[in-house]
Amino acid sequence: MGVPIWIGERASQAQLWAVICPVASRINDGLARRWRIDGVRVYAETTAEADSLARKLRWPPGQILCPSW
Repeated sequence: MGVPIWIGERASQAQLWAVICPVASRINDGLARRWRIDGVRVYAETTAEADSLARKLRWPPGQILCPSW
């Protein structure tokens, strides 16, 4: 599912902050909704990957962070 980045001082309080290069085919509607509600940042390696993730997550393309933009 990509590389999750967790924040929090204790493991029991950790919150998902970002996911680097998640696999679009493994994202379902519930996960996409949860990430949106929680404000999870999503990073992609390429613009093509960012476009694919934006479609799968049903997010505006600009919300997928891509270093090549």
